[in-house]
Amino acid sequence: KSIQNLEDGPCAELLDAFRIRRELINYKKLCLHLFEDARKIERELKQMMSYFFYHDGNSVQDGIMSHLKAIFSLLQSKMNKENSELEIEEVKTALSRHERTDTCELFDRKIMFVLASGSWMHHRGVLKGIHDARDFAKAICMVPRHPDGEKNGERPFKLCNLPTSMQVEQAISKAEQDDPLESRNERRDRIKLEENDDQNQNASCVT
Repeated sequence: KSIQNLEDGPCAELLDAFRIRRELINYKKLCLHLFEDARKIERELKQMMSYFFYHDGNSVQDGIMSHLKAIFSLLQSKMNKENSELEIEEVKTALSRHERTDTCELFDRKIMFVLASGSWMHHRGVLKGIHDARDFAKAICMVPRHPDGEKNGERPFKLCNLPTSMQVEQAISKAEQDDPLESRNERRDRIKLEENDDQNQNASCVT
């Protein structure tokens, strides 16, 4: 009875804190399992992208037109959220033609590539979200139990620097800074140039 009095009295909030911490640990483990499963799906989607990728070669104009047509076809399911992308007639046709490779057309490969790459990008976002959830559950568990505890009671880095410490926030910030009209090669050259500038600045600081 004395223990029960302590649990219902002065120790009640302390015990609740430990129960919450135990649930956070279980939640962190769940996030890890979800993350590992999502990574497997991501690898499969990247393999699909490689399989459906088609090098336009000398027919660049036809490739661009087919690619844009594929994007617009998939936008139908985006506007009508009740229907799955797999239910679009063009996707059904492409899937049936891929079973018979002799009847597969350029548009069929393009629409399957766009579908696979869109799903891959979606899963990359999901992975970042799961990663953030696990990181913050872990950070909460690492908060010192006493205000004057480790490092003078300072909170972990992930909690102190919200929301910029979130991978999702970092990805959104990077996307907002990127120029949508900039090609992949231009972006790669720009990043390489910026890295070289940073290295030169660091070298000058050392000397």
